[in-house]
Amino acid sequence: MELKPATLYVLATPIGNLEDITCRAVSVLKDTDAIICEDTRITVRLLKRYDIPRKQLITHFKHREEKAIEPVLQALGRRNISQLVSDCGHAGYSDPGYFLVSEVLKAGFDVVPIPGPSAATALLSVSHIPCRHFYFEGFLPTRKAAEHG
Repeated sequence: MELKPATLYVLATPIGNLEDITCRAVSVLKDTDAIICEDTRITVRLLKRYDIPRKQLITHFKHREEKAIEPVLQALGRRNISQLVSDCGHAGYSDPGYFLVSEVLKAGFDVVPIPGPSAATALLSVSHIPCRHFYFEGFLPTRKAAEHG
């Protein structure tokens, strides 16, 4: 797959099992210039698993989202190819990423999603529940959060 310069790819990562990744996701990981990630230790583990040389890693987590904007926009301005990954699942969907994606789009750069594993559909496929439709409201609060919420 040929990647487009000056583009942010939002890549879905495996949930729990590093084998649950698409061929397209591995290809993008190999061909990108910079990776914006929640936790570099987890991202490095994924890169090692697929023998992908280490890239520029930009830390991006809930309390640091604004600080990641400038390095990402600079990289895209140099026509680098960047990608956003979360620790597991899809960034921007119950994980940091929405703000970064919004800022990248406002700056005039392209954003491309790279689909991957879905815990919700995997669970539904073996649930014995007829599923023509389902709705995901979000994650339930933890007991501690519910008590103090």
